[in-house]
Amino acid sequence: MKKTFLMLFLIVLITGCEKENESLTQTLMVNVSYTYSSNPDYGDKLSDKAFVFIFKDNGKEVDNEESDNSVIFDLKMTYKDGTKSDSPIRSSESSVNTFEDVPNGNYIIWVAHIPYAATVKTTSTKVSLKPNDDLVIKKVVLDMDLPNGYQVWKDK
Repeated sequence: MKKTFLMLFLIVLITGCEKENESLTQTLMVNVSYTYSSNPDYGDKLSDKAFVFIFKDNGKEVDNEESDNSVIFDLKMTYKDGTKSDSPIRSSESSVNTFEDVPNGNYIIWVAHIPYAATVKTTSTKVSLKPNDDLVIKKVVLDMDLPNGYQVWKDK
């Protein structure tokens, strides 16, 4: 009986320690670059006018065209059903962004590159942060030759 109790105690102790070591927050890095598809020799350049927003993903479908304006002007994404998101949990105005202590969960990263007053290129992707991820890196390249507005996320 004592051996059984001791074994159960050790199992509970080991299992409890494993869960305590799981991180509740992660570090998310987002790097924003741009290129010109018509000139491959130009290569990828870090954006000097990047805006990165991290929104909690609530499972609704995002209206990318409407969100182009609502994220920039209202700091809220617009969903296909016409509702709007909460404000972003984090944001930054940099081409290389490190967001520390982001709680585990599902998120939408929204990126805007605004090199000139009338030029806005946007994109987004989903990311899931899980215990023990440590560092999650997302890199995106926006194509300056595409029309203003939303374009599909292109990993670098």
